[in-house]
Amino acid sequence: MTSIRRIVDETLMDETIRKFSSRRWFFVRPEDIISAGMETSYPEEAEDGDPLIMLIYIETVDGTKYMNLALTLHQDTRGKFHFTDSIEDGRFPNLLSRMLHDSGKFEIQNPVSRLREAIERKEEFRSLKLEQSNSSFRIGEEIIGKFFRTPSGTDNPDYKLPVLIRKYSDFRGVPENLGTIIYHGSMDLCICVFSSYVKNYGDYWKYLFESSRVRENGEFLIEARSEAERIGVAVADLHLAMSAIGENNYRSEPFNDSDYERMKRQDRNLITEFRRLLSSPYGVVYRDVATIIDTFSTLNLSQIGEMKQPIHGDLHLGQILKTDGGPVIIDFEGEPMASMEDRISKGSPMKDLAGMTRSWNYIWHFILGQGELPDRISEEFRNITLTSYTDEIKRSGHRMNDLWKKTLSFFETEKAIYEAVYEWNNRPEMLWIPMQFLRNSLKIH
Repeated sequence: MTSIRRIVDETLMDETIRKFSSRRWFFVRPEDIISAGMETSYPEEAEDGDPLIMLIYIETVDGTKYMNLALTLHQDTRGKFHFTDSIEDGRFPNLLSRMLHDSGKFEIQNPVSRLREAIERKEEFRSLKLEQSNSSFRIGEEIIGKFFRTPSGTDNPDYKLPVLIRKYSDFRGVPENLGTIIYHGSMDLCICVFSSYVKNYGDYWKYLFESSRVRENGEFLIEARSEAERIGVAVADLHLAMSAIGENNYRSEPFNDSDYERMKRQDRNLITEFRRLLSSPYGVVYRDVATIIDTFSTLNLSQIGEMKQPIHGDLHLGQILKTDGGPVIIDFEGEPMASMEDRISKGSPMKDLAGMTRSWNYIWHFILGQGELPDRISEEFRNITLTSYTDEIKRSGHRMNDLWKKTLSFFETEKAIYEAVYEWNNRPEMLWIPMQFLRNSLKIH
């Protein structure tokens, strides 16, 4: 057995960072790294071929950042060590099996029998999405796992919210949680979440995009309108379920001045990044959009009587599965660029609704390109979703805030600015979609 700390301290941290820094989930720019080291690992000793979890710290110009790595240790014939990604190479289940029988700083907490049996039977393991802010995998036919590259507290919303939704409501449009990996140390962290697999036809982005390619336009649009209605109802039911959560720190309550200050801070950071975008080579052709910076200001939701409650935080068509039983909403970890403080904070349901309307704008422009037709169809689907959402809220006996349209408009603009910054950093070829929306918004106002 070889000490992981000795390997890392002696030779491998720089090599490991160079190897993985090109991955999309590696959230620190290599040029911003001053130094790095290992906080802890599980197990602390390993042999050739053993998987492990490593928690590393990275010193940057903006302070210390932490990152989780799922790795497999390898030793070549010359005795030199190196690492591969254990989720990608399929060794991760061996680590899960060890955790089931080993108590320590890392543990599988609250594993339901399905998870325990699947691990012990060594059911088929398949990696799914590896290049997002987390890495997903499937165990057998019934379990989805998600390994978080960014450490978070045990209140990680992707773990906590589905549990509380099912506890306090009859809403079943979210997967059942089957357990979580927790690290106990100087800080308690959520490392991985396991959920029940829901048989589906893909997320709605994939489903609608593929359907648009193989079906007649008229037939496709009829079905898409029907699905937009179902999604609006499902999002309303989700918000009603989350508003019913009765535990401390999750109960609905009015927005206050500290919420306003938090939102202003978040928006200031966003606008700073947006200015950087506009001054970059990619932003040259969008300089006319710069005037939106002068007109954009954070909406004080405490002054208009808005209630804050748990929300999804990053809702769009790619986060909703099409199933025979209706839409199923997944991935509650919040916006990839947001801080964990912002991800776990309660917010306005209109932020989720804005995510949905922006998603309709995205998919129609992605399918049809630029022009008046996708603009018109996007607006139609925006209205279908809003109508079905508000009708479902009213049917339940609740009411919408009188200024909900103003709140929604604010979050749509904020979301489009966020999207522009995200696309600039990750997919510059898609930058034109949020920028076109912002241009249209300036024309309207």
